[in-house]
Amino acid sequence: MSQSEKTRARASIDIYSGDESTAYFSIILPAHMGYNFIPAGVVEKINAQGNRFEMKISLETRDKNNRSYSKALVFHDRLPHNP
Repeated sequence: MSQSEKTRARASIDIYSGDESTAYFSIILPAHMGYNFIPAGVVEKINAQGNRFEMKISLETRDKNNRSYSKALVFHDRLPHNP
């Protein structure tokens, strides 16, 4: 989204090993794209950090006063990817 927009979208992955949070991955989603992908090398680095991955999308105002999250999509063992 342009800097003049009042809201933006962000995709995030919370990474856990067992019940312990081990890492976090986040990107701002471009408004002009219908979907995004994570390069295979980045997926492998994320997979090396844990064994449970919770993906969500958030919509937030630029001033961070309001934020809404989607329901988490949970993957166990490995984050899937297409080679």
